[in-house]
Amino acid sequence: MLEFEKELSNIADMLCSNDEETRFLGYNLLRSSKFKQSMRGKVWSENNMSFYKFNLFAVNRKPLKDPNNNCYRIYHNDNKIEFARKVVLLYLENKLIIRELK
Repeated sequence: MLEFEKELSNIADMLCSNDEETRFLGYNLLRSSKFKQSMRGKVWSENNMSFYKFNLFAVNRKPLKDPNNNCYRIYHNDNKIEFARKVVLLYLENKLIIRELK
């Protein structure tokens, strides 16, 4: 099942980095990866009860006009990166359950 292990292990290292730019780079690499392409038309779960689509929306890099909203943008970027990191790590631990959409 771990046919994308080599590709995803490098991306996982980037997603787990303390450096924000490295996490962004890892996220963008994951968006264009063969693993992401293989997940089209499929859903994933970790507990075989709740299934989710593997949607990786672009992270926001544009500066905000209102500096008070900067925290809001960082929060959403962190949620996207954390979601991607969770799926990649579950896959590498062989705990990701993947199903076809019907």
